Amino acid sequence: MDNFVTNALKYLESHKYFCDNWTEMYKNRVYSPIDEEEKKWMKSRLEEMNQRISIAYDSIISAVYIIPPEWNDITIGVETESEYVFYQWGTSA
Repeated sequence: MDNFVTNALKYLESHKYFCDNWTEMYKNRVYSPIDEEEKKWMKSRLEEMNQRISIAYDSIISAVYIIPPEWNDITIGVETESEYVFYQWGTSA
């Protein structure tokens, strides 16, 4: 998971739409397990996104917070049977 997250952050920093200092923002990674309620919330957000784009993923093996969540910023690493997913949800107010 850590190698995947490191490469995901490098990609975000190199992409013209996502450029920022992602590696610095995520330098204190915790990888703490998320609870069942949070998994349900995450899956419901994915289902809502599926109304606009198709998101296909295998059964979830594990899901962890990459950094501690805040009310407007949740970053989860998901391991499925065939892949890892970097899931970041944030809002601005």
